[in-house]
Amino acid sequence: MHRTTISFPATVTKEMRKRLSQASMKPFKIKTYCFDVATDNAVLLPTLERTHEIPGNKKGGFGQSNVCYVYQNSGQRKSAAWMNDAVAYVLNYDKENLLKNPKGAYSR
Repeated sequence: MHRTTISFPATVTKEMRKRLSQASMKPFKIKTYCFDVATDNAVLLPTLERTHEIPGNKKGGFGQSNVCYVYQNSGQRKSAAWMNDAVAYVLNYDKENLLKNPKGAYSR
């Protein structure tokens, strides 16, 4: 985690805009990031495995900026059941990782 946010390189921003356009996604601002992870420690799920739904744009879900904090200002953990389900999904995922096998998405 970085102490301050980092801007994406221009080539990355251009590619992200291109892919968003190709996917007919609603445009949004591509700004900065705070986290890096080595590919050895990361998992990229194939599209067919991206089935766990996260509630968006409603009370208790993600907001308009697609950010949701697990803890309240008081330091108490929020009690939304979907958060526990999402964490369990991530911790128990043991299927294909496209970072280790890029052709894995087509194995079905």
